[in-house]
Amino acid sequence: MKNFVAHIHYAKYLMPEERLAYFCLGFLKIFYSLGANAKLLLYKFGIKKPTKVDAFVISIGNITTGGTGKTPVCVAIANYFSETKNQKTAILSRGYGGKLSNSQVNTISDGENIFFSAHMSGDEPYWLAYNSQKTAVLTCKNRIEAAKTAIKDYNSEVLILDDGFQHIKLHRDLNIMLIDGNLKFGNGKLLPQGPLREPLKEISRADVILIMNKRALDTDAIKNCEDFKIEIENKYQKRTYVCNFVPKGIFNLQTNEELTKKSKVYAFAGIGQPKFFFEYLKNQGFENVKERIFEDHHLYTKEDIKNIVVEAKKLGATSIITTEKDAVKIKALLDKNSEIGFYALKLGLDIDVETILG
Repeated sequence: MKNFVAHIHYAKYLMPEERLAYFCLGFLKIFYSLGANAKLLLYKFGIKKPTKVDAFVISIGNITTGGTGKTPVCVAIANYFSETKNQKTAILSRGYGGKLSNSQVNTISDGENIFFSAHMSGDEPYWLAYNSQKTAVLTCKNRIEAAKTAIKDYNSEVLILDDGFQHIKLHRDLNIMLIDGNLKFGNGKLLPQGPLREPLKEISRADVILIMNKRALDTDAIKNCEDFKIEIENKYQKRTYVCNFVPKGIFNLQTNEELTKKSKVYAFAGIGQPKFFFEYLKNQGFENVKERIFEDHHLYTKEDIKNIVVEAKKLGATSIITTEKDAVKIKALLDKNSEIGFYALKLGLDIDVETILG
């Protein structure tokens, strides 16, 4: 159902049954719009005021659903402050997909030790902790409480809100918005009829806008993102930059050996926008004998892994490839004697943090 709705959000042409669903979702959008606008108006007219804490707060977020690349941007900025600037830094995440209750503050990492597995903490908080090892990572749906804990327990001077654009309860000193440069705003409609979490006019709340390009090896995509950057910059009068995802290779999850032989592969992913992952593999010369999509933040089981291996063998795949975000959840589930190797696509980010921060 989620993939069906996502197709309605971004497809250029809809089939008859999709058009019917589109109009039904339009009715539900009325109620979503009322709630979203009411919240914004409360803060706009000062009826409610954001809570300010004793730290420099940076929000990394977007105005659409789905994966735009917030997590790696959070890591890049966190590492800049904790490693380059040597400032105590914490990332505050809501904590999706894990088994820990996010009604309380959970310390996933204190900047030195990681205390929970990906299954417990959720894939994104674990990935954040693993890739920003000098940064504390806390999860809680109440970001104000998480902020206070980070300051009190870890002396945090810089707080980074992962997916924080809509969390206006907490005052931020820098508001960074990410936009998918390939998908843009889809059909331009609010949820659930379209992918927008808020009306497009709320882009004006951003201080900096990053156009995220997931097709960095595609010259047409690069040009489209650069053109879109100029369009957004002129329309909203905001500092705007293009950030390209750069593939760094495909590596075995157990041996760390790089996969260079282009062969038949079984590809699977449980992320917000999986089609770019599948497209990349095909563009690199791999034959995707299967492209399996799991729900975003899916918690894999040993049964899932077993079924993937069985299906991969049946289809003649010589390798199984997934994303980094999925890899952190399946690594502990893998059989060392598996006949087919499991690999993950590692991505880097072409980003100049110092320029973005201004």
